[in-house]
Amino acid sequence: MVSSKDAIFVHFSKELVHIEAPKLKEAGITEAECEAMIAEMEKHAKGNGDPFLVVPFMRSHTAPEFKDVWPPMPWVLRKVAVPYLLAKRYSG
Repeated sequence: MVSSKDAIFVHFSKELVHIEAPKLKEAGITEAECEAMIAEMEKHAKGNGDPFLVVPFMRSHTAPEFKDVWPPMPWVLRKVAVPYLLAKRYSG
């Protein structure tokens, strides 16, 4: 599993080159089109994601060097929802 994780991160890092601003401008994608794509992606994420599952998963699977980009988790989530609701529900 570790090797596939490493391969995927290498792959994603290489793909970032394809979506840099100069490449998007070169492809003729306007700022308005980018904003529309982002809005559509947010709409999809909000409509299909379970925040009680997705948010803790993303926070717990963020590499340590990037954890400071997340805002502090409210105490009710950290002390009540995660250990008593989510842990029991998704423990298997």
